[in-house]
Amino acid sequence: MTEEYMLLDEDVVEAFPEYKIVTPAIGRGSFKAAFLANDGSSNFVLKVLYGEATDPGDEVILDERFIREIQIMSSLNSPRIVRMHTPVDKRKIGSSELVWYGEPHYEGGSLDGILQNRELSNNEIFSLATHLLEGLVALESASIVHRDIKPANICQTANGDFVILDLGIAQALTMDPLTATGVISPMTNMYAAPEQFYPRGSSSVDTRTDLFAAGIVLFEAVSGKHPFYDSPQMTFDNYFNRLINHEPGQLKEFGCERVLQDVIDRCLAERQNRRFRTAKQALKYLNDSEKS
Repeated sequence: MTEEYMLLDEDVVEAFPEYKIVTPAIGRGSFKAAFLANDGSSNFVLKVLYGEATDPGDEVILDERFIREIQIMSSLNSPRIVRMHTPVDKRKIGSSELVWYGEPHYEGGSLDGILQNRELSNNEIFSLATHLLEGLVALESASIVHRDIKPANICQTANGDFVILDLGIAQALTMDPLTATGVISPMTNMYAAPEQFYPRGSSSVDTRTDLFAAGIVLFEAVSGKHPFYDSPQMTFDNYFNRLINHEPGQLKEFGCERVLQDVIDRCLAERQNRRFRTAKQALKYLNDSEKS
């Protein structure tokens, strides 16, 4: 009988004596746990894959999305996309042989945490817009759709740059999809584009989907508010109705420059064909307008 596998903090610490590991875990999901670790020269994030075991000691079944995430991450070479810190490997942790790898730890923290504690300066907002679009250009150049762009998946480096993280539900357009036709793909509702709410096969998810999420992120960074979600009491039906029928407000009162407002407006168009065609086009518009 299948039972839930428990990954204990102390087992992880014991399994990696060469690293100093801080507990408890800084993040846990259905199949992954993340720990802040130090290899003697720098901090990094140690990620361990776990899942379900049929019997104690059995090898944990690998989640295909985790494998896909590693494949995609390894194929990219951009300062705007998270890179490997430590190659993928296996190690006995507790009673099971588990897959693990390391990612860089970004000292500036997640954008989610930053926005909860302070406002971004105008220079930081333009850097965020530029770096976010540069990251999406790198993804689209590799025929990859992230599908989960949100503040929690963006980090700031010690020198103020922004980096896109977590490719766990990214879709490589050149690979077979992991979500069956007729099934809604995984997403974060509050940062999903309208087309993501329809079953796979009935709508097209592409770079413009990531641009919509980027528009939400930038709107929040400028105003401190979500463009569509305004109350914890809001029902899903009300939220979806606003998503497809409501035009986000103007950001002039927050000191938003016209060019950035234009970028956000086009990214947040309900229909895909009214958004920028590509992230490259959006980035060019931002850069050209800023220079003129």
